[in-house]
Amino acid sequence: MKYLVPLLGTDFMGAWSRQLYPTEPMQGLLRSILITVPIFLFFALLQTFFGAFFDIVLFDASPELLQKIAIQIQSGNYANDVDVANFAKSLLAGMFPAAVVTTFLAVAASHYGLPKMKGTLPLHFPKIGPLGWLIIIAGFFLLCGLVNIALPMAMGINPDDYGVGAGG
Repeated sequence: MKYLVPLLGTDFMGAWSRQLYPTEPMQGLLRSILITVPIFLFFALLQTFFGAFFDIVLFDASPELLQKIAIQIQSGNYANDVDVANFAKSLLAGMFPAAVVTTFLAVAASHYGLPKMKGTLPLHFPKIGPLGWLIIIAGFFLLCGLVNIALPMAMGINPDDYGVGAGG
């Protein structure tokens, strides 16, 4: 098994036999919430900013149109509105850059112990080799594919009803 460590990585191999991260000192629930909620709000604001940016760049939206969309969304009167649909697409596109920035913020916050005697959250980049990453990514895609197939079947949804074509 030792010959697989360079290919799989020490964290990948160690996950089978030990905890990867120390469990002490544990963060309290209130302290975790006080750290997580502002980070989530930052993510939501950043996603909205990137969504508005992408809406302007991709769909030629103006600031006045963005205000109209905000009013429509607040009033709940936006059924079949192309501008609102374009803004929703832009919000989805804005999710990735917002998540990248927020991830760096969360990792930085994890190394900041409040107060010092409570400790910090021990996050680090995982020590995983190329074969380990390949297994993780392939497993992720396999799981996503299985969920994509099993969820509609479990809910009794026929995917052909929602496809592009005569019946969809």
